[in-house]
Amino acid sequence: MLRRLSEASSLFSRGPPTSTDSPPPLPSSDSSHSLSSAALTEALSYDLVTSPQPTRVAHAKEDLRHALDDLQQASPSEVETRLSALATIQLVLQEHDVQDVQRAFSSLGGFEIVVGALAAIDGAPRSEQARSETGDGELEAPPDASSQDLHLHDDDVGFHLATLIFHVLHLALRLSANSDFLSFPALASALDLSGILAPDASLDDKARSLSLLWAFLVGDFSEGASAIVVVRSRVVKRLERQRDDDDQAPSTALDAVRKLVADRRAQDVVEAALHPAVAPLLLDLVDSQLDPTVEAERQLRLTVVALVTSLLDRRNGEKSAVGLGEAGLLSAALERVLGAREGDGIGRRRVEGDEREVWIEMARRLLGSTGAATQDARKLFEAAGGRADLDDELMQLLLDTLPGSHAPPCVEFDFDQAQTSNMSLRSLGRPFPPPTHGYSLLAWISIVTPPSSPLIVFGATDPSSRTFFELSLLPSMRFAVQTSLRSPPLEFAAYTFSADSFHHVALVHQRPKFVAQSMCSLYVDGELVDSVKAAYPAAPPHEWDVQAWFGTPSERAAAPPTRMGDDARAPAPRWKLGPSWLVHGELQADFLEVCARLGPRYAGTFQDILGRFLCVLCSP
Repeated sequence: MLRRLSEASSLFSRGPPTSTDSPPPLPSSDSSHSLSSAALTEALSYDLVTSPQPTRVAHAKEDLRHALDDLQQASPSEVETRLSALATIQLVLQEHDVQDVQRAFSSLGGFEIVVGALAAIDGAPRSEQARSETGDGELEAPPDASSQDLHLHDDDVGFHLATLIFHVLHLALRLSANSDFLSFPALASALDLSGILAPDASLDDKARSLSLLWAFLVGDFSEGASAIVVVRSRVVKRLERQRDDDDQAPSTALDAVRKLVADRRAQDVVEAALHPAVAPLLLDLVDSQLDPTVEAERQLRLTVVALVTSLLDRRNGEKSAVGLGEAGLLSAALERVLGAREGDGIGRRRVEGDEREVWIEMARRLLGSTGAATQDARKLFEAAGGRADLDDELMQLLLDTLPGSHAPPCVEFDFDQAQTSNMSLRSLGRPFPPPTHGYSLLAWISIVTPPSSPLIVFGATDPSSRTFFELSLLPSMRFAVQTSLRSPPLEFAAYTFSADSFHHVALVHQRPKFVAQSMCSLYVDGELVDSVKAAYPAAPPHEWDVQAWFGTPSERAAAPPTRMGDDARAPAPRWKLGPSWLVHGELQADFLEVCARLGPRYAGTFQDILGRFLCVLCSP
């Protein structure tokens, strides 16, 4: 600072410059900014902090909140407001299939508000105010009704509201955690208050309302919304043609319903129970709203019960059957088949006639697929043998379902919805492969639909992929083992696996002593079927966990092949996994035979006195 002041004083002491001195140069554009360039550069180096902008999800949540408020505050007579609010909720849930939006629906009380809107449908303008019933049961508009009146007092107003409500519930239930927020007893009460299934409604209106519940059950509001109506109308036409045709042998309504339901499924109309808790509600409405003594209503009853029974077709997997069983469908079927016990005075009326055959078929499929809870099994055995003479019909039902009781608890891997289906384990919990001895993999396996590409049964690897092991089933139905990503799978060519039943599969890999490869043996049902020499899996890096999986993970899934000469895809593979074990040790052949003879229902640790688990024929 002193140096600068001295230079300034010397400048003033020299006085003004003489005329011979050249004037100082004008600062250039570059030099004019030289003093501020450093500060400007420093300022620009900082990131500009922008105000947070709402995301699409935030906008969706806000729209959802406003729509739910409008729906809750609208009176039952404000039909257009309620329709608009429901349409907005439906659009938000459909366009934003994310967990945050679905959680927001439940946290904002969406289920309570929407179910309340269903109960308030009866307060909307009714069709009787604008329409009159003709003699043949069809509804038509009176001559003096204007087009605006038909819009405001349309017969379909209540049905449109109910359709939007059930579609919104379906979309919200796509998040499995939301199922805890919907009370189906409350839904049943709201449906009763809604009046869309009034006792004095026409049969067409009842069929249309039951079709709406069917659409909610299967999660299909396009074709499913008219399924019951379509099948019933075809049943009626089929019976009318048979009455007009004297040469054709007459058939019953049950025969016509079964034929049409079978034809429908033969046309690849595959439906699954996405919301199985709706099934008992649908069947309760059938009981309360349709009179079995009236022929037209009896045909509609048969149609609904047969369609629900078709969801138990095991060719489409066990998911629907398991869900319906957990929803109490077996209890509902047994109540209709068994009826109230003598002296109790409570319970449902025993179903008779050809409808009884459909209920027995439903109970048979459920018993053979999911089994029965203790209470249901007790009721069935008491009804079969509790009388002086045994009930032959119920005894036959028990005999038909006994083979299913031998099936083990299992996990089904279904590739119908995607090309991957697996169950992963974050860690095996112990070092793999064992450092001092070999390992053995034991599993009960059933192939329902053979694969068209390699089907992975079990695999294990570490994050670095240094350790790798995989047991797979090839399209030729032969097993293959792979112990390194740098080597191809080794096929057990001497044995072809058979489908449609559970088999005990065991793979025993010995640890090599002085060579890189060692014997890897495959046992099926306790017998040695083939052996190959395979490299022992490499050990993972120190303290790295080995992850494992059953089934085919997404990163290992192959592209689905197509049928020759047809654009349709090949049948999706399905297989079941029963009790399984990964043993650190090389199990001997005689012990593997005992494991197979124990059967697929044994799920212990083989540290028991195993003789008591064996039957007389299997015991030594």
